[in-house]
Amino acid sequence: MSLQPINSLKADISTTSRVDEKYGHLYNVNGYMHYPTGDELGAVYLKKLGPLWYVASVGTGP
Repeated sequence: MSLQPINSLKADISTTSRVDEKYGHLYNVNGYMHYPTGDELGAVYLKKLGPLWYVASVGTGP
């Protein structure tokens, strides 16, 4: 996934109650367009590594 910080500011991000042991916390994302592919991302898994969070997986949903 390429970095698109301005695009991410326009997205609507909401948390879910799902926590996957492998991928981490699931967030629903609306309005984030990945311009190189033209696809809209619908889901992002974030995982914590020490004090930092990182994107473990992205896609259209679980």
